Amino acid sequence: MAGYESLVSGADGVIPQITNVLLPGIYFLAELSVSEPYLVLDVPVEFSISNLGYVTILNASQCGCTLKGSPVSDPNATPASAAEEAFVITIPNVKGINDFYFNIEKFAFLDKNVHGSTADSEQKFVFMVERFTDDDTAMNSPLETFYVTLNCEELCNDHLHPGILNNFADHSYSSGRVEIHYADSETYSFPTAIERGVRTVHVKQKGIYRVTEIKGWSSTDYDFWEGSNGCFGTTVGNIIAQGTNSKNAAGPYVAFRITDADSKNDDSLTTASFTNTETEYAYLSSQAYAENTISK
Repeated sequence: MAGYESLVSGADGVIPQITNVLLPGIYFLAELSVSEPYLVLDVPVEFSISNLGYVTILNASQCGCTLKGSPVSDPNATPASAAEEAFVITIPNVKGINDFYFNIEKFAFLDKNVHGSTADSEQKFVFMVERFTDDDTAMNSPLETFYVTLNCEELCNDHLHPGILNNFADHSYSSGRVEIHYADSETYSFPTAIERGVRTVHVKQKGIYRVTEIKGWSSTDYDFWEGSNGCFGTTVGNIIAQGTNSKNAAGPYVAFRITDADSKNDDSLTTASFTNTETEYAYLSSQAYAENTISK
């Protein structure tokens, strides 16, 4: 109908154009879009208006709608009272269950002189995940908080995202070697055995997520490669912030938005990536030595 193509309900939920000005007949009211997290009605609401203005829902069982107003056995009968009768069709809002995913990824750069091709999977890393509303970019009021633990069991030939490791906290990575510059001006360089761990996190809501690596809870003797955290995936443009400290816990963090692009569990997911090193620098100067003399 002209003028009724794009009806929008008001703040009170009422569609203002559907009033007693509608002529008698059968109407089909289709819901086109809804606010999250509600679902669009599968079928249009079918209702009729009789010559005397009585309203009847024709498919109440299919659409789940209810009618407020005096029911009549014969919609065309003359009403007993001349008073105007009010009819209200109530359309239910049904919440949908959404499934969204993102990855938490951890890389560990080990001294190949010590570890070789042996995995160091006993190291455990703990991450705190907080969800915020999409407009809370300052991340002041988390709506929920939960924790994820992972370890690194996959040996890699190379870092999958080398661009993240330019120069952070006196570390650098190039051509399979890590170089560390210490505060006393000493430099240590070693060939790397790289391990990787990843956990796919399943959530039910979109919004801003902040992933913080919790140093104090992680069971590891690795050095934390401060600042090496970053965000990868199809929604990399939706990264909010990243840093080496957050207000809630000491440790590097990545904050990003979960969007519809993260509704599938595949390689294109947003990925928050963190890195550690284990230099084993002390082993070069702490080897035990004993000299035994046997005399007659």
